[in-house]
Amino acid sequence: MLKQRVLTALVLIPLVLWLVLFSPLDLFAVSMMLIIALAANEWGMLCGLSGVKKVVYSASLLVLMLLAWFSGQVVDYGNLLWTVSAVWLLMTIWLIVQRAELKSHNGINPGGLLLGAVLLFVAWFAVVEIRRIEEVGSELVMILLLMIWIADSAAYFSGMALGKRKLSPKVSPGKSWEGLIGGMLGVAVFGYFMTEYSYFSAVDPWMLASLFVLIGLVSVGGDLFESRVKRQRGVKDSGNLLPGHGGIYDRIDSLIAAAPVFLLGLTEIVTVGGLQ
Repeated sequence: MLKQRVLTALVLIPLVLWLVLFSPLDLFAVSMMLIIALAANEWGMLCGLSGVKKVVYSASLLVLMLLAWFSGQVVDYGNLLWTVSAVWLLMTIWLIVQRAELKSHNGINPGGLLLGAVLLFVAWFAVVEIRRIEEVGSELVMILLLMIWIADSAAYFSGMALGKRKLSPKVSPGKSWEGLIGGMLGVAVFGYFMTEYSYFSAVDPWMLASLFVLIGLVSVGGDLFESRVKRQRGVKDSGNLLPGHGGIYDRIDSLIAAAPVFLLGLTEIVTVGGLQ
């Protein structure tokens, strides 16, 4: 298993770095469509779909993304970002505080399918819009990924060293409050010093640190949300496309939640040409 994880990472890391930092925008947007469509296929399985129904679900989302890309804009992104960001924040809080026993769910979950389609579409839209920002888009996507990785890594090591109080024992028993605090401190420090980066130079360091903490918190919510659905479905991973790492959705669950909040933060805190 460890060998598989390492080999997969050795292939994926250079590919992701090239895609984020150097690929043309069109290729980046289409690549993200395919990634989101594969994640939707796995989400369909988690919500009870199989066979043709699962393919139709993911293909429908792919068509929606293609229409959005070629038409330029099919929705009011401002209202959509606010709504989805609020949903992720409220859902994160609920996932942390709720302590009820999870009930298994073996049938088709229509509500989960609809919610998943919206969240996946908005995640694609947000990442592409961030990448579209002139001159600095690729760097901002990289900053978003670094935020997620720092939050996850700092939480892991803090939890390993200090973790005693379970964060969400029914959903993800391995997570602790100490780990969460460590992860948020990590992204807060990252955000505070990111004001040295020219794009954020006019932003108050504490405001940027607060934004990064919010994004880090919501990224945890993205992970908890998938963990809850997997536990209710009785599966360990969303798929097996990535040897040693599970499925596509397993790898991007935090990004799906964090991307819309980051884009909203950019539009509200930083002047982003063409988005305000």
